[in-house]
Amino acid sequence: MKMRMANVSDSCKKHFLVLYEKYQKAKKKNGPVIWAKAVLCREYIQKIADPDKEADTFEEILAGSTTKEQAAESFRELCEDSKSSPRKSLLSRCFLIASETMLIQAYRVESRRHGSIGFEPPEPIGIVQFTQGIVQREIEFEPDTEAIKVLSKHNLAAHHQAIDISTWKVELISLDDDLLGTPFVENATEGYRIWLPS
Repeated sequence: MKMRMANVSDSCKKHFLVLYEKYQKAKKKNGPVIWAKAVLCREYIQKIADPDKEADTFEEILAGSTTKEQAAESFRELCEDSKSSPRKSLLSRCFLIASETMLIQAYRVESRRHGSIGFEPPEPIGIVQFTQGIVQREIEFEPDTEAIKVLSKHNLAAHHQAIDISTWKVELISLDDDLLGTPFVENATEGYRIWLPS
C-alpha cells in the first residue's frame, strides 16, 4: 500500500516559492548562478519532505499555479540545473564565488512534534546567525546550545506542549540573506540575529 504524502505547510510553501522565484530570475538572465539557486531549491525540498517524494512535493507546492505536466517538466529542469556545476572554467568559478558570497552561515532550528510520523515535515522554529566576534571571544561557545537558548527567549513555542524545547533540533545551513528579510531581533551586544517563521 502506497503511503500518502504529508501536506506541505503554508510556511514551507512560502519559503520555497521565494527560493524558486530567485532561481527562475537567474534562469532568465542565463547566468552561472543558476546552478547555485537550483541547488538551494532542491536542498530545501529535501529538508521538508521524504527524499523519495521530492518530485511529488514540488508538484504539490506548485499545484494551482500550473498543470501537473508543466510542474513535472519544471522539476526535471530544476534537477538538471542543480547538477550542472559551473566549475568547468576559471571564469565560471569566479562567478560561482561571487554568488556564494551572498550566502550566510546560520543555524536552523526545527521541531519534530511529539508522536509525529517520520515523513511529516518538521515545524520551523527559527533561524539564528551569530557574529564572528562572539564565536571568537567565547572559549566554550557551543552554537547548537546557544541557538536554542536565544530562540527560546523570543519564540513562544519553547513552552508549547507539542513542540517545546525538548523537540528542537539544530542544523548549520547556508542560505541567501535576501530570503530572510529583516531580522525579528538583532542584538549587537550579545552578537546574534534571529528570524522567526512568518
